[in-house]
Amino acid sequence: MLTHGNLTSNVIGAQAAVRATPDDVGLSFLPLSHSFQRIVDYFIFYVGASIAHAENVEAVRKNMLEVRPTLLAAVPRFYEKIRQGAIEKIESLPEGRKRKAHWAMKIAAEESEYRKKGRTAPLGLRLKMWFARTFILRKMHGVVGGRMRLFISGGAALSREVGEFFYSLGFTVLEGYGLTETSPVITLNRPGATKVGTVGQLIEHVEVKIAADGEILVRGPNVMKGYYNLADETAAALEGGWFHTGDIGELDGEGYLKITDRKKDLLKSSGGKYIAPQPIENQLKLSPYVRSAVVIGDQKKFTSALIVPDADAAKRDGVDARAAIQQVVDRINKGLGSWEQIKKFAFVDSDFTVEGGELTPTMKVKRKVVAEKYKILIDGLYAE
Repeated sequence: MLTHGNLTSNVIGAQAAVRATPDDVGLSFLPLSHSFQRIVDYFIFYVGASIAHAENVEAVRKNMLEVRPTLLAAVPRFYEKIRQGAIEKIESLPEGRKRKAHWAMKIAAEESEYRKKGRTAPLGLRLKMWFARTFILRKMHGVVGGRMRLFISGGAALSREVGEFFYSLGFTVLEGYGLTETSPVITLNRPGATKVGTVGQLIEHVEVKIAADGEILVRGPNVMKGYYNLADETAAALEGGWFHTGDIGELDGEGYLKITDRKKDLLKSSGGKYIAPQPIENQLKLSPYVRSAVVIGDQKKFTSALIVPDADAAKRDGVDARAAIQQVVDRINKGLGSWEQIKKFAFVDSDFTVEGGELTPTMKVKRKVVAEKYKILIDGLYAE
């Protein structure tokens, strides 16, 4: 149950961080029943800016060219797909143009380090950035309408590599964090105060503390009254006067919050070791040969994964998909504890979709559905 006061406090807090203006144009395409898109729409209304609604998810790219938005909110999967498409486009360019594109991205990445901190880059770098943006990056910006001022990411953790990639194209991506029960925004990166790999700092009048088990607890005017007609669940969620998010995270010395994983998504091996699946899945999806991935390992003797391969990308590059993905897995495993390392993986023929039941409307994996739907495949991974 969210009150008018809950939502109003969140609109004002989000606007103070994002600083939209009446000249902005937003493109809305996430479900309007979802609190993330709803609050973005509200703060666009609040400042008197314009908002356009996409015909459907499949039409978003076409609608971006028609509307030429300056603001857009999306979930990580949207950004992952844009990144993958951009990389494929760049790598297919003739060698000379490819070198120019990589040079421009290097300059944009250097310039973004100043932009993230609200500082002005040195004159020489600014001149290079003007040239890169005007003559090379302009076409990439044209794909999203040519006027994009801010991308906003929420709904799940955006991998650091994806965020940095967008900055290397000269874009600004503000990642935030929240839940429906908190109206939803809790933290948000700001223009000029961005730390990629985190979900930003607290918005106005909101407090956060980290419980002994790592769970993020929230208190503030944005926290719900409770769950409708569910007194026991409300009491548990608001125990001690703090809302228990169910997410695991940590605050750094500058007050930036980093999400590790969803508490209920943590996998516990048969040996009693905890595995955070999302960071591993995010690393897998950075490969151009991986469309989707789900890490398996709850009550299992080792960690495995279901992977949706991109056969077209493998064919285009003339590589064997399984061998290429095995190399990716081997590289990722080097940075993981022995209990987290992916020992086996299996290919899933078709991608996970909302229609197929494996994804929520905001593109989060329904792990129980995947486990049930692909039980035979998973059992095969653990067969002696």
